[in-house]
Amino acid sequence: MKIWEKWQMVLVSGPCIPLLFLPGVWASVAIIAYASTFVLFGIVLIGEYPEWNTREFWQTVLPIIVMHTLILAGVVFLDLRYEEIHHLPRILMSIVGFIVLLEWRISSWIIESRRRRH
Repeated sequence: MKIWEKWQMVLVSGPCIPLLFLPGVWASVAIIAYASTFVLFGIVLIGEYPEWNTREFWQTVLPIIVMHTLILAGVVFLDLRYEEIHHLPRILMSIVGFIVLLEWRISSWIIESRRRRH
């Protein structure tokens, strides 16, 4: 891992630390939202994006962002609706992990289909 990649990981994961000190239910909601977004966009898809600042990049990334936003809104809604799930953190994180895995597969499919078109 290059030095810039290490600093990039620190800069991206650093904002998560204040989320640990949020009071109440919003703490776990914020951690779930941040963790799933960080894993999907910061780790899993980092090498698959088209070249930055091109039309192809935005045509590829916008559907992924919309999909992630809708899924994230659903997860946050369910998390706030069923508060008893906070007593089962392994199940909660397993569900979030499965959702991120599913999102990664769909995002990879979107990226590959855009590459084949161009």
